[in-house]
Amino acid sequence: MSFIKSLFLSGCNLLPIGPLKKWSPVSLYLPYHHLVNNKPQPHINQLYHFKNEKQFIQDLEYLLKHFNPISVNEIIDCVKRNKPFPKNSFLITFDDGFQEIRTVIAPILEQKGVPAIFFINPSFVDNKELFYRLKVSLIINNLIENRELTKTISEVLGTHAGVKEVIHGLKNIHYQNKHKADEIAEAIGISFGEYLKKYKPFVTEKQLEELIAMGFSIGGHSMDHPFYPSISPEEQVKQTLNSVFYLSERFGIKEKLFAFPHSDVQVKQKVIDDILRHGIDLLFGIQNQKYERNNRMLHRFNAERPNISLEKQLKAEIVFSKMMGEKYKVIRQ
Repeated sequence: MSFIKSLFLSGCNLLPIGPLKKWSPVSLYLPYHHLVNNKPQPHINQLYHFKNEKQFIQDLEYLLKHFNPISVNEIIDCVKRNKPFPKNSFLITFDDGFQEIRTVIAPILEQKGVPAIFFINPSFVDNKELFYRLKVSLIINNLIENRELTKTISEVLGTHAGVKEVIHGLKNIHYQNKHKADEIAEAIGISFGEYLKKYKPFVTEKQLEELIAMGFSIGGHSMDHPFYPSISPEEQVKQTLNSVFYLSERFGIKEKLFAFPHSDVQVKQKVIDDILRHGIDLLFGIQNQKYERNNRMLHRFNAERPNISLEKQLKAEIVFSKMMGEKYKVIRQ
């Protein structure tokens, strides 16, 4: 984190939340996470950090003290009828469908009476497939433990570099050349199939049924988590609709919800239009609470950084959105 951003967060945190809520131009706050766990996860630890249970519960308690949970159906009603959201409301969401949404997160949310949306990728449900970025994390772990693998990995990547450069190259593996991760795994003796079987990182269909029975909402997150700018507009629409229709056809879910994988920033207006034509109720992006209700799009902010409390983040979100004013909205090409 830059010094300026750190200073801004710390300064905002000194402000009292009561006046900030009255001053805020934002009515609905949308923090998002991927998972919550007390232990490092090998398939995640080279990608990003996440909060433990204690930190997550502290954030929830802060939310419940100062804000009001809102249901998905209430949000859909406000969007479709062009009504303002209830002031000081929040909805929490989780991306990628990790098994922790059932084993760790849902029991905490249920106990505290907090609704949530879990966005899943059907290709990963039941641990049928491992997301290519998780494969990269596992490869980097193996490389760090055994640096003699550097030469083999660099040859598959088509480079002749040291450990640091090879790790950089691994992190640059993308959706279109994701086969490289499989080639590297075969060359260094990693079995992703065995990892899936042993650790089961993703939620199962049975667990999704349990989450639905508990009253939680489930949305699509694309079929296999591509970076949308790297695929055609037609494929973007297909990935979106197929993930949402899987949920309605397999589980009878009526609400059609979708969160863009990676980022929505470069998604074009025509793609949004084509998606909305098929009856999608709500879309979710990650542009930090920016305004885009004309596209039934709600923008979330990343709340899973373990070194930043949700209190500090929320206050900064309020101040920044107020500073930006009318400019704090999304205009798509």
